[in-house]
Amino acid sequence: MRRRTWGRRAGWLLLGSAMIAVSTWVVAHALVADSPEDFQRWTNWANVFALPIGMVSAAWLAFDRARRTGRPTTPADQQIDRLIAELTLRLERDWAEEAVFREVTRPRPIRVRWSPTGRRSASQKVTFGAVEAADGDVLGELVSAFHRLPHRQLMVLGAAGAGKSVFAMLLTIGLLRSADAAELPVLLPMNEWDPKRDRVEMFVVRRLVATYADLLAQYGDPATIAERLVSDRRVLPVLDGLDELPGVLHPNAMDALDAFAATARPMVVTCRLGEYARAVDRGRILSQAAVVELEPVDVEDAIRYVSEPVHDARWDPVFERLREQPDGQLAQVLSSPLMVALARTAYQDPASDPGELLSLATELLVSDRLMDAFIAAAYNDSSPRRSTASRRRYPADRAARWLTCLAFHLHSSNTSDLHWWGIKPELMAARPGRARFLLDVTALAMVVTTAFLGTFLLYDGLVAIRAAFAAAAVMAVPAAGLLVQPSRSPERLHHIWLRVKYAAGCGLLTAYVTLDLTTTLPAVFLYTLIAVWLPFWHPARLVRRLSPTAGLRSARRTTASAALQYGLSSAVVFALVGRFTDPANQVFVSATAVAVYGLTAALAEDGRTWLLYQLTHVRLTFQGWLPWRLWRFLDDAHRRGVLRQAGAVYQFRHALLQDHLAGKPEADQFLAGVDAGDPDALHPTFLVLLRTEGFDSAIAFLRSRAVTDSRARWLLADYLATLGDLEGAIAILQSRRESWDRLADLLEAYGRHEQAIALLEPLADAGDEDAAKRLAHALARAGRVDEGIAILQRQAVDSDDYPGRRLTNLMVSLAGEGEEDRVTEFFRRYADSGGSVVPLSRLLTSQGLRDEAHAVLQSRAAAGEADAMDELARRLAGRRPDDQPS
Repeated sequence: MRRRTWGRRAGWLLLGSAMIAVSTWVVAHALVADSPEDFQRWTNWANVFALPIGMVSAAWLAFDRARRTGRPTTPADQQIDRLIAELTLRLERDWAEEAVFREVTRPRPIRVRWSPTGRRSASQKVTFGAVEAADGDVLGELVSAFHRLPHRQLMVLGAAGAGKSVFAMLLTIGLLRSADAAELPVLLPMNEWDPKRDRVEMFVVRRLVATYADLLAQYGDPATIAERLVSDRRVLPVLDGLDELPGVLHPNAMDALDAFAATARPMVVTCRLGEYARAVDRGRILSQAAVVELEPVDVEDAIRYVSEPVHDARWDPVFERLREQPDGQLAQVLSSPLMVALARTAYQDPASDPGELLSLATELLVSDRLMDAFIAAAYNDSSPRRSTASRRRYPADRAARWLTCLAFHLHSSNTSDLHWWGIKPELMAARPGRARFLLDVTALAMVVTTAFLGTFLLYDGLVAIRAAFAAAAVMAVPAAGLLVQPSRSPERLHHIWLRVKYAAGCGLLTAYVTLDLTTTLPAVFLYTLIAVWLPFWHPARLVRRLSPTAGLRSARRTTASAALQYGLSSAVVFALVGRFTDPANQVFVSATAVAVYGLTAALAEDGRTWLLYQLTHVRLTFQGWLPWRLWRFLDDAHRRGVLRQAGAVYQFRHALLQDHLAGKPEADQFLAGVDAGDPDALHPTFLVLLRTEGFDSAIAFLRSRAVTDSRARWLLADYLATLGDLEGAIAILQSRRESWDRLADLLEAYGRHEQAIALLEPLADAGDEDAAKRLAHALARAGRVDEGIAILQRQAVDSDDYPGRRLTNLMVSLAGEGEEDRVTEFFRRYADSGGSVVPLSRLLTSQGLRDEAHAVLQSRAAAGEADAMDELARRLAGRRPDDQPS
């Protein structure tokens, strides 16, 4: 079968090559023709060749469509069994290889412990059992425990790095190797699931088709076969990473999973603890599923795993510290399966020293050192392990820099999936706006220059100038979003209007370049009618194994097919019309139509995105942020265990590793913003340093900036006060007179009212109104209410705003601090002065004196006070007033 397939491909390849050769020969003779008559003769030959080729192509497409339609798409049960057997072999081989890349099973899996969760949100009807894997057979114990579940439904919870993905992988491998497996276990990452759009069954079908289409296609239509496998309950979905979905989708996901579980279908789902608890608070509980939490790695289990296959004396000081301090920071870090695995890989080189971990004082420093050492060890090609993991050599420092760039891109994009089209043009640029602008200008210049030079070599300069302007317009239309992809119109009416805009707009550009209205106007009208009904021809899907480069290849093929279809179809229309209207310019107009229509379709499809990606890649490569052969490097990083493949995308081995690598460029970018005077960059820089380098480095950064930057002083004082160093915070703010308002707020927030009063009194006496207002509030909170009222009353009289909004706000704040009686008396006293009747009515209402409140409002409303009339109207309309004054 495969030999016949390759034979057909070779035949079509030879036929296509012959057609291209003949066409090139005819066109070449036409271009070098010595006379118009000779040129017309070769043009006629081109038409002679084009007509039968077009007819044969159309007939072949119709025949192929009919043949595909008539082919049976549902195989027999015997074929399904054979397909299941082939899929089992493929899955077992793929996941066993992935486990080797991550060193999950070398020399054997780490000991797994779990226990039933005691969380309020979990169902307690079914339990997985508080058991653990035996030393000799981790996979067998996992499979046995899963088969003991009545419904074979399992929710696996754990903290970041607890080993949820590894648990799912080991369970999948164990089920695949189990002789009594009733269903095919398929491990699927959940990162591409939209529970609002797809039920669980449809998501599983789509992922099966996308990932294993090459196998499914051997038995019929891949989508039909995948649907049958799922509907016949031949698939056991192992869904990894519920927490990777956006938080707003978690309730929808839980509802969809519960609906799937209600049909008694087996399944496994992994999720982080916090995300699961929040999801079930807003959604449903998986009532039939056992819910377990992965336990931390025991000290002896970690020692046993790191020591295999033979004991290494370099680890003895580390093991001694772990046994002496089982609750210390080193033991806490190595309680995560991720960190234990990284530690084992990081110090495999005999020249490395794991004892360096003992000198690190915090868990953050230990985990950071482990991840840095892991990256260095992964690219240590002198290690025996590397000889089988990869055949390519990359310097460790350059590989770390490239991975840092990719991690920062994913972090700044708030995703873990590496898509080629998601790489931003401004990535790693010191001035992102300028970088994006320069990249757009470069892309425009490339297209315009190509159009100008290509036209100038064949025609005169004026035509070349018009072609350059037309090329600029073609680039600008997709960039402005005025023309979406011709093949992706979601609605029929929009589809028709889009095709009309496309056909007419490109026709006008063709007319502008050629200045031949006698041919272009009727041709545009005719092609517009044709384009409305012209179906988009998608190139036949090359059925092959799914890989992260499939999207890039598909984009190139779709772009090329769009250019060919719309370019050639427009050429035929313009050539036929030109044959009757202006034969002398027939070739010129047709060639221009091919270029305009084809280029516009290509750019509107994926061409512009692909071009920007290529230019961005070139820039980052010259700056040393990415390698020239990016996808080869990513494949190599996957083989080295740094990345993992999740469906059609690469991801970092763990989100913790991605965040660690992204920390330094993120801090550098924020620091550049601080140096450039961006006030909004200070706090994010502090937070990034706090996360990546620790508290001391973050505080040192603020102290260095506090000398000249008032924002840094305020931020530093806030954090010092929060950490209990109030005297240090006060000293920092006292060093600058312009920080008196922040200092006053700080003193009042921590109950040092007398110090705040002493600070504010000189400023208020000097005529500072803001200081006087703060002084009045400080006096009131210190129990000297009359003094505070007197200050605000003086201000109110001076500003002809008696009793004044500030005075009213002060009294309202006192009412919230338990001074209701005193405040009520104050408002009664000044109710006739205006501005206090509404707060007074609400205070009276809150104290149960509704009649008095109503009488006060009626009195002031009769006097024409607008606020009183509004409040009274609300009450009479039955709207309940607020309990507190405002």
